[in-house]
This record gives sequence, structure tokens and C-alpha cells, in this order.
Amino acid sequence: METRSSTVAEQAASKAGEAVEKTKQQLEGAKGEAQRGLRRAEDYIREHPTESALGALGLGFLLARLLPVRFVAVGLGGLMVAILKPLALLYAALRIVDDFRASDRPILKGISTK
Repeated sequence: METRSSTVAEQAASKAGEAVEKTKQQLEGAKGEAQRGLRRAEDYIREHPTESALGALGLGFLLARLLPVRFVAVGLGGLMVAILKPLALLYAALRIVDDFRASDRPILKGISTK
């Protein structure tokens, strides 16, 4: 019975490690895409400064006229809450895996998060 429970625990730990690795790879990919998009935007702004400034002013004016400030503030607040919940969960999961790896339990010793 003890062998079966430790096998199940090892399988669960293995799955958790795989999920952590997959999530890290996805986050790295998203980070790379965001950095490439930022570089493209910066390059465009450097090449077309007048058009960029006028476009930003026009967009700001339209948004100020079309959307009430309260609506924008509530929308941004909701977006922050929606983003922070999964990030907090991911952070907690990574901390748990690190704590188990640092302890004397042999279950997660072989899983690498680096």
C-alpha cells in the first residue's frame, strides 16, 4: 500500500513539474513576443515621430470623449484583478514546488524548475 501511494505521489509530482516547465516556456514565449512588439513599436515611432504623436493625441481625445473616466477606471481595475489571480496562483504553485524540493522529501528532488 505504501509503495502505491508513493508511486501516485511521484506521478503527481512529475505532472506538477511538467506543468511548471510548460508554464515557464509559455511565459518566456509571451515575454519574447511582447519584447518584439515593443521593439517594432519603438522603431515605428522613431521613423514616424510626427504621425505617432498626432495619432496618440487623436486617440487620447477620442477616448476621453467617448468613454467616461469611471468606465475606464472600472475596466482597468477588473483587468488587473483578472490578471493578478492567475499570477498569484502560479506564484503560489512555484513556491510550493520549491519548498518541497528544499525539504528532505525525495518526491520532488528530481524535478528541475530552472
